[in-house]
Amino acid sequence: MVDLHSYARAVLTCRVLGPTEVDADSHRVHLGGPLPRRLITALIAAEGRPMSESAIADAVWGDAPPASPSISLQSYVSRLRGSLGPFRDALERVGDGYRLRAVADTATFTAHVERGRMLLGAHPIEAMRAFGAALRLWRGTPYADLPAAPSVAPARARLEELQAVAVEEMLATRLAVGNAVDALADLNLSVRAQPYRERRWELLILGLHRSGRQADALAALRRVRALLADDLGRDPGPALQALERQLPAENSARTQR
Repeated sequence: MVDLHSYARAVLTCRVLGPTEVDADSHRVHLGGPLPRRLITALIAAEGRPMSESAIADAVWGDAPPASPSISLQSYVSRLRGSLGPFRDALERVGDGYRLRAVADTATFTAHVERGRMLLGAHPIEAMRAFGAALRLWRGTPYADLPAAPSVAPARARLEELQAVAVEEMLATRLAVGNAVDALADLNLSVRAQPYRERRWELLILGLHRSGRQADALAALRRVRALLADDLGRDPGPALQALERQLPAENSARTQR
């Protein structure tokens, strides 16, 4: 478990859950144009590990490096150090490359999601607060300043999946504490945002059912089955299939009373 209190003491903070931003002692750092932004974003993605000059060059220039990438990197590093002011030593030379010592929002985000997962079930209100804190950090595509860099693709995919899970667990917790009616608008938005995530359909259907909208819940079941069949050529997973069996049976029992 990551210690969230350690981040409160940090003086150099980086945000890469969207366009890259760096604050030095609460003052925004001017990063310059696209190339220095790619450089510092690559170093942030390394999470404090040294990056060789060749790895940095791949992230910054891809298949079109300059004639002397090492000299160009040294120039950009010098400019960035100047922008960091008293925290210039956080960007340091290590071996044949560089390292950035800083705190990134990716670590804080992950810690909040982990805490929310730990609190699920036993402490739903606290879990909602943890997921809310995580989602407030999300500003867009992770490592947006490195859109084509293969080196950050796995980390980006992991963070996007974690964000999707945080959205779903937040909504599931709202249903668990009895906020079905209030959650319906957000449930609909979540399904429209990522219509092939079955967990979102499951939560929407449960929300409709618990709000007394049984006909709409059954209609949503039919919609997701058709969507998965037409677009992906497969049947719903076990959770949705269980709802397909459960809801008609409950509705039938209710009408017979």
